[in-house]
Amino acid sequence: MNPLALQLWPHHLKPQSNELLSSWMIRLAHAHGYKTERMSRILFGRDHALWGKDIDKLGSPAVLVTLCTVTGTSIEQARQTSLQRYAGFLSEAVPSGGYSPWLIPLHIHHRKRTAPGLMYCPLCLQQDDVAFFRLHWRLAFITVCTRHGIELRDSCPHCGHPVIPHRVDIGKLGATPTDRAFTRCWQCHAFLSAIKPTASEASQGRFTAHLEEVLERGYVDATSLHGTHSIAYFAGLRILTRLAQQDSLARGARTTAIECLDVARRRAIMRRVCDLLTDWPHRFLRFMLETHINYCNIAGPRVVLPFWVEQVVAPLQRHQHPARGAAELADIARVISNQYGSFSPSVATRHYGVHADTERYPLEYRTQVSQDTHVTLIVSLEHAVAGTVDAYKRYAWLQDQVMFNLYRFTVLTCTEICAMTVSAFDSQTPLDFEKDVWWKIPASEAEALAALQRFIHGPRKHAPRLFTGLQVFFSAFTGRPLRASALQARFHQATVGARLTAPIPNMLAYKLNKPPRPSAGGALYAAK
Repeated sequence: MNPLALQLWPHHLKPQSNELLSSWMIRLAHAHGYKTERMSRILFGRDHALWGKDIDKLGSPAVLVTLCTVTGTSIEQARQTSLQRYAGFLSEAVPSGGYSPWLIPLHIHHRKRTAPGLMYCPLCLQQDDVAFFRLHWRLAFITVCTRHGIELRDSCPHCGHPVIPHRVDIGKLGATPTDRAFTRCWQCHAFLSAIKPTASEASQGRFTAHLEEVLERGYVDATSLHGTHSIAYFAGLRILTRLAQQDSLARGARTTAIECLDVARRRAIMRRVCDLLTDWPHRFLRFMLETHINYCNIAGPRVVLPFWVEQVVAPLQRHQHPARGAAELADIARVISNQYGSFSPSVATRHYGVHADTERYPLEYRTQVSQDTHVTLIVSLEHAVAGTVDAYKRYAWLQDQVMFNLYRFTVLTCTEICAMTVSAFDSQTPLDFEKDVWWKIPASEAEALAALQRFIHGPRKHAPRLFTGLQVFFSAFTGRPLRASALQARFHQATVGARLTAPIPNMLAYKLNKPPRPSAGGALYAAK
């Protein structure tokens, strides 16, 4: 290390209140006649690469300790120049790299900045006895100067380039750094303060002063949110900024993080946020009603709402759509069916704003699987039976055919099918089957029941794993009785194996909706 980094320098400048670390370092270099890069090499070596990073957010302890040594500054005072001071106040933590809520990124690329990242007040740079750049000029919600009541700027007023103070002493005008040299533009070398300031709105100035006070105190000391911690408060404000931005964009357009917007757009958004917070939460709720914003627009799948926002919008999470009775849904289904030729729940939602589960519509309007698709499913199971020599798999697929036929052509549910017992058939008079009835694919309730009885008197008696329970259907692999969930799982596997997931979207569509009626197998419906 250079010996100069281990001794007190002649001009041992102390940081100003609320001054950025980078601003302090530039002033220290210029006070000794050094360029910023030259001083950095003296203190930290040739390979420091400090200015290729966001040095204000990094807050390296080694850098702070060295600066304290050459300036006689306390380490605590030096820490106040880093954006790390906002950890625990603005957010839980301020990461040294990457994304940080509310902190404007510098967009550094090869020590240059491709977009504005540092703001300034022209009057502050012009009128202060010691010109310097402030920490809160890196905060996205600060868009006006509360001291002078003017709008902040984030680029050179003459050439429009981003503000990069440490590059001012590079080039022909940077040979001998002088006082206030770093308040010039690094590109055109014009003074940043050489512009007529624009007065800000009084209400936005008061709102900005309120936000600065909350950040300094660590909690809200006024309004209806008194006592709210600053982290929760600013987390809720970011949600409001997203809603305010959506209100100004075309429907369907994607929003951009407020930290990545220019100061003019951020100022407009914060003005809208100020309006939403006025008379909280009544004006906010009216805004949601007028713009048709619901709970899902606020709380996304990865968004955790702070409590002061959650308690306002939580009642909107449920019952967002009016409750509709069975008669009303039947009329809606009839109108859509007549207008479009067939009924579709998606049409009801998209064109009529009706949100209801498919099961709530009348049976005759639900999507049903055709007989050809049913035949394809059963044939795929028969091919699977014929293609294996494994007795357990053969039995399982034969059993699947019987269960699927019962579910399709009868009013039995999955639970009732799995609960059927063999004893229910002991008193049944054997039906007069044709010799080839077993090989026919059932197309009616009677044929499905006939296939069931043939299954009980045939394959079940010769099952590869003898089952001593009362239920008709059991697992050929475990010997345990089947449950409704197992039947549903096997149905899903069969549709996937037959590549019929599109024509058979679910089991409800697969079932033919016939009303209960007496039949030759009527006693089976009550069998438990």
